[in-house]
Amino acid sequence: AVIGVAGMGLIGRKVAALVHVSPYHLARQYKAATGQTIAQYLLGLRLALALDRLQGGEDDLARLSADLGFAGHSHFTERFRRAFGITPSQVRKNLIARRTRPT
Repeated sequence: AVIGVAGMGLIGRKVAALVHVSPYHLARQYKAATGQTIAQYLLGLRLALALDRLQGGEDDLARLSADLGFAGHSHFTERFRRAFGITPSQVRKNLIARRTRPT
């Protein structure tokens, strides 16, 4: 997984090493500067990618959730719904309806 203890997975440890600080110091400084944790930022990126892929026609939600590193389809759906107020399957359904609607 990308995220580990205290939101600091492999990516966080590598970034911390590059800037010569501890992962925990990096996490504290990041939150102080942005108002969100590194884990929240990375989750937002993953959800934005999911939305882009749905808009691009992605139809396999299980594959999409696995590709983006979610623990499972239900975990992905819950995080997506919390962020956007709608489930990925509802987004997909709305996009399909929009594409097939006569102009």
